Amino acid sequence: MSNCSFWGSYPSYPVYYDYGSTIVYDTQYIYVEEEPIATREQYALEAIALANEGRKILQSRPPIQGNGNPDDWLPLGVFVLTDTQSGEGDIYLQLAVDKQGLLGGTYYNASTGTSLPVWGKVDPESQRAAWLIGESSGTVMETGIYNLSQEAASVLVHYGTQREETWMLVRLPEDEVTNPGS
Repeated sequence: MSNCSFWGSYPSYPVYYDYGSTIVYDTQYIYVEEEPIATREQYALEAIALANEGRKILQSRPPIQGNGNPDDWLPLGVFVLTDTQSGEGDIYLQLAVDKQGLLGGTYYNASTGTSLPVWGKVDPESQRAAWLIGESSGTVMETGIYNLSQEAASVLVHYGTQREETWMLVRLPEDEVTNPGS
């Protein structure tokens, strides 16, 4: 993931999003490094707009035959989504980013057998990555693109503009990727 700075126009320095530490929210505002940057509603709307922009662009592209050109996408990994750092869960995300900062992948819920596409985008200035699952338009997950190069990363889940929760993405070891949940 350190080579992500060569993709698109990402700055050469990584920005780490740490929800609850460097990024804090109270009843009204979102703070980055103790400075208010937006209301909670504005911050959620920005993430929703970013993710929907990625979905709109990706859905407007013609389907790719086979795997397409593998050089067009950088695999970010397969992660389990959990509400703790235990890494245990039954929801998996496979994520990749293209050279324009579009996020794509697959959501898989092992307990229901549901598989849905992941759509999103990375903001090149803030390095904020936001994505939607399936046809959802208001529930959005976000983290920094650099966070997705780590073994575990916090993600902020926006349920519209009314509520948010902090969850964890924990990278699956390569040997577990072919059979998640086993």
